[in-house]
Amino acid sequence: MANYIKVCPFIAEQLGLTDIRQQTADGNYLLWQQDIATMQGETLEERSRYIGGAILDARRGKKELKDTEEPVPLMETSEEDLPEEKTPDEEHIGDKETGEEETGGDNTEGDLKTPPVADNTNENKERRTRK
Repeated sequence: MANYIKVCPFIAEQLGLTDIRQQTADGNYLLWQQDIATMQGETLEERSRYIGGAILDARRGKKELKDTEEPVPLMETSEEDLPEEKTPDEEHIGDKETGEEETGGDNTEGDLKTPPVADNTNENKERRTRK
């Protein structure tokens, strides 16, 4: 079942979603689940809590668009609560000075390797035909 996440304008603005998501009657925004899929946390509840949002079902989300009598409260969130964005250079794994990249462990079977190049020299052709 699809849920919406009600967030304050600050969060919606930081995520660049104010132009494409609906604003509630009390001035907040309704985000889609996939809008916060990359946020810190493993579950929708954890991600929503991380940004100070409230999870709403479709019926409650529709009510939030029109009704301000009983709005769902949000947790306060400020700039300090959000993670710093990494630049593409910071996200690259490896040592910039040596150019060596880190591997995912001791298992080298799964590591990408350069495929072997066919050696078509005369010496190798003779060796293959002698066998």
